[in-house]
Amino acid sequence: MISSSATSHFCPISSQDLAHWLRTNVPDKLWSVDGEERLSAHLDFPCTTEDLATTLYNINQVLQVQVPVSIDHLTEPTLTMAIQRFPVSPGEPDEFMSFSFYWEGQSPEDAWVLSEDLIGDS
Repeated sequence: MISSSATSHFCPISSQDLAHWLRTNVPDKLWSVDGEERLSAHLDFPCTTEDLATTLYNINQVLQVQVPVSIDHLTEPTLTMAIQRFPVSPGEPDEFMSFSFYWEGQSPEDAWVLSEDLIGDS
């Protein structure tokens, strides 16, 4: 689970839009999740973009994704606003991508992290 502060903004996106974005923008990545059970019931992590996208597409539910500014609805073309980038190691220029989500009907306290998996990639 991740911590959510009063300054955190979450907005909705369909899991199908997220699946399409992943396939289009980051097709050759491996992914891991932290704090999420629904995807973990269907996938072994790390998993490929295609496996993750297929599962998200089939689930077909709305996610709330953390974004830096308050907006009403995040669409597939604007999903890049939600990417959080973190250094692989302190002082190194390499970064990995991460997103914070929770399923509609849950609360920000239930948020989980979807991250690019660099260990499985090596």
